[in-house]
Amino acid sequence: MGTRSILLAALLALFATRASIAQEATTDPEAVIAEELVVQARVPGPAWWKATDADSTVWILGAPAALPKGVAWDVRPLNLRLEEAHTLLTPVTGKISTIRALAFFFANQDEMRGEGSLEDRLPPDLRARFIAARTAVGKPASRYERWHPGMAAMQLSTDFYDGLDMQADEPFDAVKRAARRARVRVKPGAAYDMNPVLREFVALDEAAQLVCLEDAVRLVEAGHAGARGAAQGWARGDVGRALAAERGFDRCLGAMPTMVSATRRALTDTTAMVQEALRQPGTSVIVVGLRSLLARDGVVTRLRAAGVEVRTPEE
Repeated sequence: MGTRSILLAALLALFATRASIAQEATTDPEAVIAEELVVQARVPGPAWWKATDADSTVWILGAPAALPKGVAWDVRPLNLRLEEAHTLLTPVTGKISTIRALAFFFANQDEMRGEGSLEDRLPPDLRARFIAARTAVGKPASRYERWHPGMAAMQLSTDFYDGLDMQADEPFDAVKRAARRARVRVKPGAAYDMNPVLREFVALDEAAQLVCLEDAVRLVEAGHAGARGAAQGWARGDVGRALAAERGFDRCLGAMPTMVSATRRALTDTTAMVQEALRQPGTSVIVVGLRSLLARDGVVTRLRAAGVEVRTPEE
């Protein structure tokens, strides 16, 4: 596998599936969900939250970062809300400069490679689980053997999601298409430079990289059925089922200081977007990552702490 393709696969694992070490409960802002917000929607389709003040409404769609191909969802509630809306607010996103990332990668290849075969360097239990995992995704040892455990974790996660035929732009592209049909103005959220996350990831020590690899193995062990079941749960408004997917490699990312900082900033900026929309009369729609929306320190909790009325999908 060429260096360019391994990097692009790594970037996919880092950002397209970013939905997030042993410290995750205190570092990863999205690790702990507010249980009172885990509900079943009372209308068909995905769950919606409703933020209101005297003369404004913001409909909030909690969404996954990507959907497996073939998972259908009821867009009728979305279309009805867009008919009343003047603005669609797009989510905060991460961006990465491919040119900068490639330059960084080529300059630091030696730091990303290990001495000898990866599998020979792994602790016995993790070695057995890793072999079973890469066999499950249909890949040979040679695909991973010269990389450090962290890079192998990136690649294994990517291979797992490739097998699911993930649509990295769904469901958000469907929302944008619906907004265009409804002639609703689209207001983009902030875009953060995520290149520092890649640099920090490469600098992780061996112990942290082994944790990342175990996270990726756990993702594969949970299987495609679990990931598809979570997507189908989201499509029918079952919030608990939607959140049940194995986070896998996201735990590794969620414990990295640069990612923690970016996630907290995104929560703050997204909350501010909703508050700003509420200061404008009329109706707006916003798409927010499901865990960002429902985390204990997430958007709903922050809005309520600021005095905003937020109704849940079961109300």
